[in-house]
Amino acid sequence: STLAPAEVTASMLAVAGGSAICGVAADNGTAYCIAAGAGSSAYNASASSVAPQLVFSQVSGGTGFLCGVGAVPGGGVTALFCWPPAAPRQLRRVYRGPAPLSDLAVGADHVAAYDGQARGIRWWRRGSGQFPELVPGAFGSLVSGDGFTCALETGSLVVRCWGPLGSAVQAAFANVSVSSLAAGGSRACGVKAGRVASSGGNSPAP
Repeated sequence: STLAPAEVTASMLAVAGGSAICGVAADNGTAYCIAAGAGSSAYNASASSVAPQLVFSQVSGGTGFLCGVGAVPGGGVTALFCWPPAAPRQLRRVYRGPAPLSDLAVGADHVAAYDGQARGIRWWRRGSGQFPELVPGAFGSLVSGDGFTCALETGSLVVRCWGPLGSAVQAAFANVSVSSLAAGGSRACGVKAGRVASSGGNSPAP
């Protein structure tokens, strides 16, 4: 089904490489995507539902693909799906199980989320072992970029990073505790006391 963007109130949004924008409808958990290719106007485009039979809680975009955490209503099973921006109906399931997943963070070519049952960060599409399968611990504010995933240790708010660029990104936050993280491309940024500190950047910005 399709809807005009104005008819959908989204609880969260995700962008995949500038080619698609997806969001989760706040009222019923349906995921919708809008093509946003070069020369197109997402404002005037129609939003296509990804899988009307599923209730999504999260969506996140990477380079050339998007993923979402969804479930069949009343099924009690969590599933993680990924799909190409140009074909939101071509879902591929990459996980199915009882574990609740949160903090979904899709990078350039990898997927990370917090596994509430295993109590740790879990990865999919790990790039020939460039990312661990599972890192136990209490984490929040997961973000992924080109070659890294970062998260905040709950309690200490220390930044931890993994992946080929993980060490370099994490080094930028040495001896720094931040309240939230964001990532894009090869850079991660964190907020501390109203100021922003970024990996690969200069001094914190106001």
